[in-house]
Parts: sequence; structure tokens; C-alpha cells
Amino acid sequence: MTPVGDRLLAAAPAVGLEVDLSALDPRTGRILARFGRWRLAGDRSAPRQLGLRRLPGDHTLVGTLDVPAGQARIRAVLPGSWDECADAGTALVCLRPAGGLVVWPVDR
Repeated sequence: MTPVGDRLLAAAPAVGLEVDLSALDPRTGRILARFGRWRLAGDRSAPRQLGLRRLPGDHTLVGTLDVPAGQARIRAVLPGSWDECADAGTALVCLRPAGGLVVWPVDR
């Protein structure tokens, strides 16, 4: 579990590298929000987490998980399989599996 603001971000095993994420009340342990299966990229203590999920057909779903609000917002569906990305506001910057970076423009 990771403290994120006034919540705890809890992870339970799911599929492969993805974990089933939930926001918990740190005093009671009560589940306040369920985000579903994601791989997290970036700072685990930030209020907004960047999540990645593999999709069928060799695509990656990218979402922003707002832990305090208990909401997930889809940012993009990228072609290919990606493990490391960063949210740069109007773009996603992802590390290519073979090296180098790719910049994907996205709406805010």
C-alpha cells in the first residue's frame, strides 16, 4: 500500500504485470474506489497516477487514475505494447522496448 494524499493506494495480484488497484480509507481500510487492472508508471505517491493496460490485438490502454477523486480517465489507446510512459500534459512520452522515446499527442 502506498499513501497518496489522504488515501491509500492498494494493489492486489491480477494478470501478468498488472495489479488490481483500489483507493482505501487509511483509518478504516474501507475501499473507497476500485480502479481495476493497471501497471503504474511514474511516481507512486502522486495524486494522479498514470496506468497502462495491455489490450488484445497488441495495443496499450493508457489512463490517468485520480486517487483522491476515485476516478479513472482514459487518455489514449496506443498501438503496440508499452511498459514505461510519462504524462506530459498534451502528450504521452513512452520508452520504446528497443530503446529511444516516442511522443504520442493526446487531448487533455
